[in-house]
Amino acid sequence: MIEAGLHAISRLLSWMPDGARVASALPLLVLLLIVLVNGVLRWASAIDRLVRPLVSGLASMVGLLALLPEYLLTTALRRLGQRPPNAFYLYGEAVENAVLLTRQVARAGLASLTDDKRLRRVLVVLIVGAMVSVGNARSCPANAGSTCKPPVASWWTHITRSGDEPQTVQTPPAKR
Repeated sequence: MIEAGLHAISRLLSWMPDGARVASALPLLVLLLIVLVNGVLRWASAIDRLVRPLVSGLASMVGLLALLPEYLLTTALRRLGQRPPNAFYLYGEAVENAVLLTRQVARAGLASLTDDKRLRRVLVVLIVGAMVSVGNARSCPANAGSTCKPPVASWWTHITRSGDEPQTVQTPPAKR
């Protein structure tokens, strides 16, 4: 993902000299990701209003489907005059608690995480940092060895190497 983003930004910056384009691509990608993630988190309350009832209803339906085998086995055992094992009751309680927990999390919603500006900033930094880290780590195949250099390492090498090159600055002649 990070390579595709860097490639797209490099194409957009094709008017720049090569050194400046390489130096600018990664910071611009990170800035773009920050803006996008911040925008998504700002819309979280609107998304939450749509997703909350869907998650709650889906949890109830999945819970009912998960309880169906227990119900069928319990009914069959009771018809035969036997008492169902305690494991059936434990299974039923576990499903019920999972459904209640899912509905409680859905009620809490995403909006509470993103209403506080400081918390939203922390979330943006964590999410973008994770995206860049994972994208950087997955950019080279495992069998590439030392021939493949991750994008962040390449960018860092370019930035630090460009500072080592001698700069030729022409000074104007001194006035007499």
